[in-house]
Amino acid sequence: MMRLLVGPDHRRLLPASLLAGAVFLVLCDSIGRILLHGMEIRVSIMTAFIGTPYFLYLLRRRVKLEGEMDTVMEEKRGPTQHSACHWRCM
Repeated sequence: MMRLLVGPDHRRLLPASLLAGAVFLVLCDSIGRILLHGMEIRVSIMTAFIGTPYFLYLLRRRVKLEGEMDTVMEEKRGPTQHSACHWRCM
């Protein structure tokens, strides 16, 4: 996430990731303490509730992008030419 906001330069990415991770944990801890009156939800449970949907979104997006890349590569190769045959047939 921070790579999208800050860019790929590690001199800026590492401090930004450290700060964002700390802020995320403090927010999860605060939400866990406030959410249920008189009870405390552990930080790990709060991070799992937030992190799991985001991880599934990234996973679905990656599978979708790989499927689109396969389609593009098949269109470039043509309908009858496959990559395994391409190297053997040449």
